[in-house]
Amino acid sequence: MQLSMFDFELPERLIAQYPTPSRDGSRLLVVYRHTQQIIHAHMRDLPQFLAPQDVLVMNNTKVHKARLWAHKKTGGQAEILLVRILENDCFEAMVRTSKVLIVGQTLIVALNCELEVMQVLGQGLYVLKSKHMQVQACLDSYGHMPLPPYMNRTTESLDEQRYQTVYAKVPGSIAAPTAGLHLTHELLDTLRLKGVDIQTLTLHVGLGTFLPVREHAAQDIRQHVMHEESYVIDSLCVDSINNARKKQHLVVAVGTTSLRTLESVYLKYGTLKPDTGHTRLYVTPGFEFKVVDALLTNFHVPKSTLFVLVCSFLGTALAHRVYQEAIRESYRFYSYGDACLLLP
Repeated sequence: MQLSMFDFELPERLIAQYPTPSRDGSRLLVVYRHTQQIIHAHMRDLPQFLAPQDVLVMNNTKVHKARLWAHKKTGGQAEILLVRILENDCFEAMVRTSKVLIVGQTLIVALNCELEVMQVLGQGLYVLKSKHMQVQACLDSYGHMPLPPYMNRTTESLDEQRYQTVYAKVPGSIAAPTAGLHLTHELLDTLRLKGVDIQTLTLHVGLGTFLPVREHAAQDIRQHVMHEESYVIDSLCVDSINNARKKQHLVVAVGTTSLRTLESVYLKYGTLKPDTGHTRLYVTPGFEFKVVDALLTNFHVPKSTLFVLVCSFLGTALAHRVYQEAIRESYRFYSYGDACLLLP
């Protein structure tokens, strides 16, 4: 299963650099898997495609101000992306700098915020220790929202709000669960009034979600290994989903992170139950979905694990057809882009 099977030509002009003026003003491409029908709509139309007692499952993680700018004592610059906070004011981070760092080296964020290299993990990953202040305080004081690198611009004030879901609650992500960026409180209220059961879980988005398939896996994408990400799913969410499945109502995952959490727990136990854990789940064609019936997700870039997941959910041929339709109709791609709703 070669990586080239998941490639397509994406015009650069379709990669969204800014969000739409209103969250629910984004476009929504609706796909029915069994009939292969495609409908063009907008996010505000979402309630008409769901039925009472369907369950909408959202990821309530909150994005850290996870990007820090620092310099070495020699003057060289460093861009730091926090991956996860560890114990004793240490954290794992991806660091971009002109030369590989060594243990004991210091990165200066500010006069009262210096970071010491404690461990070299390889592939640009390090364990750093905050020497003068707690990690979270350093992020709060000096951190920036971690916009994806394809956005060739600095963080702006609008990103503080728009690169965060309206229901974000539990800090811990280094990237937004972007399918949820389209949802507003008003739209969620409309869904509730219709009788849609809205539930939340938490998966802290890390490198596993957005790093590309590694080069060594180009000839067989299944050789790619995902980075570990942590999740929490509680009994309220589990009971709602299990009840819906018994009554044959749809379980709709908002985003690939929600889907991967639900399917990870089912794979772990053979059923869905409350759990706190970690996942490296990598969904490739042939994966048997046990929990999720429908998926709300953004449009993803070629050769990404996210597009591989969409191909697994829709079927590779239909996924390519859908994406070509989106390109023809000038849908906007990736984090600040438009959305698609994949229904049975």
